[in-house]
Amino acid sequence: MDPLISQGLTLMVYGMTTVVLFLLLLVLAMRALAWFVNLSPTQSAKAVSTSTAASGASPNEETVAAIAAAVKRYRDRT
Repeated sequence: MDPLISQGLTLMVYGMTTVVLFLLLLVLAMRALAWFVNLSPTQSAKAVSTSTAASGASPNEETVAAIAAAVKRYRDRT
């Protein structure tokens, strides 16, 4: 076999081995990180106090006016 082809195949094997080992190391690191994150205690979500968004009530006139003014200012700027 031609030495150039032999060297090319050797380089290919080294390169593919390096890529596979790096990917395996990456997968192991991600699993270790996931395991470590699951060890930490989870914080319970605090219940949201009653507000217009939580209660489903429509927003008051001042809120609607503020939103409309912000949209108008944004549209005029562009």
